[in-house]
Amino acid sequence: MRIYFLLVAISAGLLCAQAPPQRISGFGLKDTTFVVNLLSPLSTKTGKAGDTFTASVEVPSRYQGAVIEGRITKLKRPGKGVGKGKAKVQFHFDTLTFNNQIAPVVANLVEVANSQGVKNIDDEGGTIGVTSNRKRALAALIGGGIGAGIGAAAGGAQGAAIGAAAGAGAGLMIGLTMTTTGSDVEFRPGSKFTLTISDTGR
Repeated sequence: MRIYFLLVAISAGLLCAQAPPQRISGFGLKDTTFVVNLLSPLSTKTGKAGDTFTASVEVPSRYQGAVIEGRITKLKRPGKGVGKGKAKVQFHFDTLTFNNQIAPVVANLVEVANSQGVKNIDDEGGTIGVTSNRKRALAALIGGGIGAGIGAAAGGAQGAAIGAAAGAGAGLMIGLTMTTTGSDVEFRPGSKFTLTISDTGR
């Protein structure tokens, strides 16, 4: 009998551990500064549009260990030869998972550092330029096209299609773009991004 109850307890524990995160509307964030540590690479060398990547939260301490997920919306490899075009990757962060709860978020990129801790330089040694389409995307939101409008701000016609399919519940696709003077944009696991994060309703 004791073995039976032990097996029941273990099974219940495994079921709880495997339970999917509960979806909530937000964590009460408004332009909160986060420092996140990449768990998977963000690269124009190996990535492609549609790929997802994840990062773990280091700051603020109350959210330490949370996971933020991002998605590449557009990617351009560097052209061969002088003056053939810079490498570019456009992406967004859209969900934050913490304490088995998941919520859509808006993230603005403030600063980047490669896996060696060097700021504004990627792991290929190139100087990184960062731009954000946050204002343009929020204007599209106010105008009414929550999914398709913000998707378009993040990535043209293809972004509009992605945004329309995702809808407001999947997070607002604020377009973040990184370009480099080097060959490829390459941020390996361990690279750190400083972000300001808000709930999608804020």
